[in-house]
Amino acid sequence: MNRKFLKTIAYQFLLLFLFGALNSLHAQKRTLKPQKDLLETANASLSGSVGQYKYLMRQLKPDQWPRTFENGRLLTVSPYAWISGFYPGTLLYLYEFSGDSILWNEAQKRLEGMEKLKTVTVNHDLGFMMYCSFGNALRLLNNQYYKDI
Repeated sequence: MNRKFLKTIAYQFLLLFLFGALNSLHAQKRTLKPQKDLLETANASLSGSVGQYKYLMRQLKPDQWPRTFENGRLLTVSPYAWISGFYPGTLLYLYEFSGDSILWNEAQKRLEGMEKLKTVTVNHDLGFMMYCSFGNALRLLNNQYYKDI
């Protein structure tokens, strides 16, 4: 996948997040004041996400990646699933926001668990698997290790 396509996907996720934040404001029947309220809402949503991901981390076994929550149950996948890069990628985004080393450490453990995927050639979703995770780590650290993977 090319970089432009992946950036487009990242921007779409950001727009979905902002839409959710604005929807939350509307549901609370608050009036949106210029920038300050939107920034406060975004920060509150992201802070809540940090807490949710820390809770999620405690629910996962080392060989499990989260897939969805359905019928009161957390459903998981292996690192070979096409969505496997989303979890460590999101951990890295939340680490970037919060600076919370617990998120960083979990992301690093998950990246180690995914390193074996660097030689997979039979899956057309490698961009989701590798760029969302290792690409984010590369963006944050500019470390050759992540680039090689």
